[in-house]
Amino acid sequence: MAYCDQIGSDKHGCCVMQRCLEKGLLAQKLALADVIIRRIHVLIEDPYGNYLVQNVLKLRNDLRND
Repeated sequence: MAYCDQIGSDKHGCCVMQRCLEKGLLAQKLALADVIIRRIHVLIEDPYGNYLVQNVLKLRNDLRND
């Protein structure tokens, strides 16, 4: 979580995090989604971070998309 803002706001870092959201185990996806949600106030303002937030919504997990 310490570097989520920097990684999620970087073009290549965003791609890596996106791949984790797509291909990881469910528990891994949800753990990453939790970190992204906790940092939503920062990530939503960045073009790459905003893309990550959108992809968390695509997980369609009721526990994460309230």
